[in-house]
Amino acid sequence: MSEDKNKKEKSLALCLGVGVALGSGLGISLGAAFGKVSGDVGLGVSLGMSIGAGVGVSLGIVVNLILSSGRDDDLEN
Repeated sequence: MSEDKNKKEKSLALCLGVGVALGSGLGISLGAAFGKVSGDVGLGVSLGMSIGAGVGVSLGIVVNLILSSGRDDDLEN
């Protein structure tokens, strides 16, 4: 039972890590572009990174739930 819990925790950590990395990277890029247009690149980058990381965490949790629901069905059968 603890091995299954360990796998779920690793899967969640992987999904969150990938989500934050992709979200932050995309947020920094979009924030820099927005900052260049608005005139304050630092503000655009920091806002983009914050929003991107938040969205990445949310998407990581959703992806993990979707992936783990499929595994739970396989384990029950």
